Amino acid sequence: MFPQMQQKLVDRGVRGGGSSSFSIQYIPADPAEPLPPSKGVGVGGTNPKDSEAAKAGPISDDEEKLSYWIPRHEMVNLMQEFIQERDERQKRGDGIGNDEGRIVLMEGKECLYVVPAETTSTEQIEHEQVCVTVRDCTTGKEEQHLTQLVVGADGIRSNVRRSLNTMAEEYKVWPGTKHGKFNVKKYTTPATGLRLKALQLPPKFPIPNNDGTSIESFSKNMYVFIAKNKGPKDFVRFGLLPMIDNESCRPCNVITRPSHDIWKLEKDGEVYKEWFQKAFPRLPIQTNDKSKALFPDEEWDRFAKADYTSFPPAQRCTGLAAVSPQGQAGVVLVGDACHAFSPDIGQGVNAGLADVVALGRALQGVNVLTGKEDEKKGNTPAVGTALKTYEHVRSPEIKALIRLARFGAPYQYNQPLYRDKIGKMLWLSNLVLRLMLNKLTFGIIPKQCLLEAQNPKQTFRKIMRKADTTTAGLVGVLLAGLWYTVLRKFVNFPLVV
Repeated sequence: MFPQMQQKLVDRGVRGGGSSSFSIQYIPADPAEPLPPSKGVGVGGTNPKDSEAAKAGPISDDEEKLSYWIPRHEMVNLMQEFIQERDERQKRGDGIGNDEGRIVLMEGKECLYVVPAETTSTEQIEHEQVCVTVRDCTTGKEEQHLTQLVVGADGIRSNVRRSLNTMAEEYKVWPGTKHGKFNVKKYTTPATGLRLKALQLPPKFPIPNNDGTSIESFSKNMYVFIAKNKGPKDFVRFGLLPMIDNESCRPCNVITRPSHDIWKLEKDGEVYKEWFQKAFPRLPIQTNDKSKALFPDEEWDRFAKADYTSFPPAQRCTGLAAVSPQGQAGVVLVGDACHAFSPDIGQGVNAGLADVVALGRALQGVNVLTGKEDEKKGNTPAVGTALKTYEHVRSPEIKALIRLARFGAPYQYNQPLYRDKIGKMLWLSNLVLRLMLNKLTFGIIPKQCLLEAQNPKQTFRKIMRKADTTTAGLVGVLLAGLWYTVLRKFVNFPLVV
């Protein structure tokens, strides 16, 4: 990552020590129950105090691998600021070469489709450019842009990917872009289809205690508000993730099944306010004195009318790049355009940034995995060569990532259905078993795959390979035990000591 952008992330994100480290407080529903103290949580065994101690000083190589909690909109703002500052430095000539080019942000435009460009000059080689057609969302006017490289980073409903997948007639002039290469494979997980809505809590909102006093919330703490409802269709929780700014509103996530009662309520703020007050009797939601209410009426009206977000299935595109015949032009996919999943494992933004880093390294001609220069290559590769290298390295990594997303932590939302409870019990049993085996074998047998993913030095391929090896070993031991039991029962096979 660019040092200036990394510094912005350090300044605006809540970071952990070595992996993800923070404080979490569970707020019980019963107002007569005292508030429990916050708990320091460090995924991978880190100490929250160590995390705060690491705040000072310059950024080291190890700190670049830390985890950061940052709202998505703040991350987008951070990147836009970096682009603007970079262009300003280029205008002044502050150490940026002219060959790097400016980055122009076009707002209010929609990409319609991307196809190989037809030759417009006798000096150009046939189909060695890409034509991008965009539409102005205000005027409806269409524009066309010619370029050598198109990076499809346009999200889960990518029009760039759709063009590659559906416009086979246009892409038949590019070898290797066979029909079906850019199909999307989807996998249903226990979190698929869950619905999310967010309420906006005021900064430093008070949390009532049982003795009539209140404690002031702190932005860097994570909070989980437990409701009194326990049924499969009315169970609900409020979840608040850490953020750096203690003066900003706190998004409060509500995540439930599509069959939940709240999705059947009339879209009226008062109706929602009454329902949530019954679910959370500790909180001042419905009060006579509106100045003491946790949420203003306007927020309930907004929440009632807002659309929910559904968690997608874990999915990946089978192809990542299309290359022109001479390798001078190409189209490539990164981020949610080529892989997407629900936020169970906290790797969505990370995986997208990893795609960008890998693509940048491929275009520079350095090792995609390590970033080190390859003495054998020397010159910067052509666009087509770089895209093929990117696809060759990232495709198996993305495949492993999607497997991790399917099995990593799909039950963390406490889904209330009985099949979910059984699934969570089995998942926890698997996690505990692998942790015990890891301790007993002094680390030879790996931990559960999600815990292994906290180590930034491991690729997703390596993590899933080790998980598969452990699974095969456990299945082998189980089958051997069953076979031996059958032999002793029916063949009177002697016990060997």
